[in-house]
Amino acid sequence: MKKSNRELFISNTVFNVSFNLLNQLIALFILPLFVKNLGMELYGIWVISGIILGYLGMMDMGFTQGVMKYVAGAYVKKDFLKFNKVINTASILFFLIGSFILLAVFLFNTQIIQLFAISPENIDTACRLVLITGIFAPFLWTTRITDITFQGILRFKEYSILSGIQALGKTLTMLYLVYSGHNIISIAIVTNIVHLVLWLPSLFVLIRVLPDLSFGKRFLSLDVIKEIMPFSMGVFYSSLITMLALQGDNLIIGIAVSMSGVTAYAVASKLFYISYRYMGMLSGVLQPTSYQAFENDDKILIDKILAKGTKYMTMLYTPIGYLGIIVSPLFIKTWMGIDYLQYAIWSQAFMAVFIVTSGFGMPVNLVFNSGRTHPPNVFKTASVIVNFTISILLVKRFGIGGPILGTLIAGLLGTLTFPYFCKLIDADWEKHAIMILKIIAINIPSSIFFYWVSCNIEAGWLNLIGLSLAIMTVQFSTLYLTFFTSDEKKDILIFLETLGFFKLMKMLRFELKNG
Repeated sequence: MKKSNRELFISNTVFNVSFNLLNQLIALFILPLFVKNLGMELYGIWVISGIILGYLGMMDMGFTQGVMKYVAGAYVKKDFLKFNKVINTASILFFLIGSFILLAVFLFNTQIIQLFAISPENIDTACRLVLITGIFAPFLWTTRITDITFQGILRFKEYSILSGIQALGKTLTMLYLVYSGHNIISIAIVTNIVHLVLWLPSLFVLIRVLPDLSFGKRFLSLDVIKEIMPFSMGVFYSSLITMLALQGDNLIIGIAVSMSGVTAYAVASKLFYISYRYMGMLSGVLQPTSYQAFENDDKILIDKILAKGTKYMTMLYTPIGYLGIIVSPLFIKTWMGIDYLQYAIWSQAFMAVFIVTSGFGMPVNLVFNSGRTHPPNVFKTASVIVNFTISILLVKRFGIGGPILGTLIAGLLGTLTFPYFCKLIDADWEKHAIMILKIIAINIPSSIFFYWVSCNIEAGWLNLIGLSLAIMTVQFSTLYLTFFTSDEKKDILIFLETLGFFKLMKMLRFELKNG
């Protein structure tokens, strides 16, 4: 039986999130092991090398999202000639982008590394690390085409399982290599090889689920690039601004403080980026869904995406924000030790970003996905300028806290521009804003209580997990009882069914009855 849009969206969200949970839990243990075995500066170099390659990756000029939009459009219209042209042309383009990145790091790796506050004995290692990562770039960039296609055709089950296997394999490999005391260069080489090998099943599955997919020179087309270019340029600018907002903190700290400061920032921001990753997975499902809605001019579906997306995002953002503020000291003390407890205050400030922004960003994303990229890009530019200005002014005084305060204050711009972006898609901003504020406010009392509890228990994984589960249970139950409509309660049943919850309960009852 074919799933409804609602069932498809919920199941896609579940699969987009679930297979990354184990990977994130395992990845938690890499940072303390890395610092213990290789030192704070080398971990900082590892982070910075990834950021450098990420910025060079902006040379895709936004084609990654442009390709997804046009894959989704061609697929929904069953135009498989155009579908094949987009995928074939994009594959070659991605390989060329990766080759350009390789050339750039080959010619300028020394000059790039010298921008950062790295001790002389580690400069050669940093240069080699960037160069080795660049060598893999042409191949790793080409592998993007499978993930983009799975998302564009809304096959999130396959995408999540296969990408989850890749990420998990890479993470486990890295954990083993760090634990075994291998050097940072060997770790980079082996983990990249593992990533490429584990990508091959994605290609095979994509060919199986798309019998009309074909590869060949006849499908290469410059017209495809010309068609994608206008939207892609808007995405390129948006991606550059977003990356500056997310990774600019590391660059500022790496230049103004030290590589050890980058590692300290990694500790303070860990909870934020784990949470941000999962919030982004919900957006990852909404994005191709909204592409198809705008392609079909489905105003009813667009209105539902805005209403449900704003409400659900706020229901996810605010409890996660409150949780992070409450447990940051316990988490950092348990995870990294008491020496790193000084960074807990900045972790708490970072998690407050989720409460400040909550569901206010949904209209911006929908305006962007409709193809009107200029207004969202102006907003993001203003936000980054505010963020960078505050970060640079405060980094000398507050260290790693300066950029975190910059991110928090810049987040307030989303609240101020919420009415404007709602009007661009003919939405009632007051109704949505009141709902967001009610959701934020209702869990304040329980958050105050749980914060008091957190100050009066010992650090340890059992206490941390138990307290976190109690907070989530109380806060999500409060939201469920207060704000969920009957239809949204049905969504929860679909969610639990997708997780296999009811099958598990039935099996347990059977075992208990016959045990």
